[in-house]
Amino acid sequence: MSYIDKQLEFSDAQAETTVAAHISTNVVDMGTVGEWADGQPVYLVVTVNTAFTSAGAATLAVELLSDATSTVAVDGSATSHWASETLALATVAVAGYVIACFALPMEGTTYERYLGVMYTIGTAAMTAGKVDAYLTTAPPKWVAYPDGI
Repeated sequence: MSYIDKQLEFSDAQAETTVAAHISTNVVDMGTVGEWADGQPVYLVVTVNTAFTSAGAATLAVELLSDATSTVAVDGSATSHWASETLALATVAVAGYVIACFALPMEGTTYERYLGVMYTIGTAAMTAGKVDAYLTTAPPKWVAYPDGI
């Protein structure tokens, strides 16, 4: 992983198994981060750290949220900036699977001070599974070509 700073890491092998919505272990306080990206795009990367398993047809959905308080709400009152599709168990049952890797939207809805990632387990509980999520200016598998092609 290509972290800029440990404080820009939302989840490090965060276990997600219970049917419900949960916020990431760490919430980034954008009021204290400063100008660390120097005008470069900032990417959200979310990956499966440990394969998910379930006795049922469990699903996982991921959402990037911001809120005015450090306890980012999972009740729909926080500002949503991106949401994955609902992923079936078969999709997230592979360690290393990239759920998201994209530049944070700079237009549209204004970001509130605190930024977090919400994980929602649906349909059935997971018996195992962990995720990693972080912000970076150097996403994995990204290649800069000198001629722009």
